[in-house]
Amino acid sequence: MTESFFRFFQRAFVFGALVVGAAAPATAQDEPTADDDPSRRAATFRAVSGPDAERVPGGTLTVIAYAGAWVLILGYFWRVGRLHARTAEDLAALRKSIGEQRS
Repeated sequence: MTESFFRFFQRAFVFGALVVGAAAPATAQDEPTADDDPSRRAATFRAVSGPDAERVPGGTLTVIAYAGAWVLILGYFWRVGRLHARTAEDLAALRKSIGEQRS
């Protein structure tokens, strides 16, 4: 049990490190350049041509996010149930062992 306990925390640590490592580039900001000088920016509005609507698959991404969240939640409950069943078996074996020692 101790080995699986440490293996679980080892995997959790690696997963956490990957999540933090993946999020680090998202927080980086570029250094200001000469093009960022406010005096060089346009002072008037110029219309541009482009698509009339956004083409982001928001519905699909939302469904995927919710499905992933539910998979994680159900996986957590499955694991807790498995651990509970294992603990119940150990407790039953312990009670049986104590009952045999008393007789």
